[in-house]
Amino acid sequence: LVSRAAAMARARVLPEIGLPAFNDGTWRGSDGVAAISAARTLPMMSGRRLVTIAAIEEGTPPLFEGLLEYLESP
Repeated sequence: LVSRAAAMARARVLPEIGLPAFNDGTWRGSDGVAAISAARTLPMMSGRRLVTIAAIEEGTPPLFEGLLEYLESP
């Protein structure tokens, strides 16, 4: 179900992100706050950026704190 939901979201967002090489990235929960930094980076030649965090269960407290901060003010 998770893979299916992620694929549906990805299919919906990909047409809006411009060049995927610049605006599409996947991180693992174990990568820490790198995904949060990527999400806060302005997209290149597009209005949106797609940031995916796989294996979120591997995340550390700083990652989850960063996610909460980001969700309050994307």
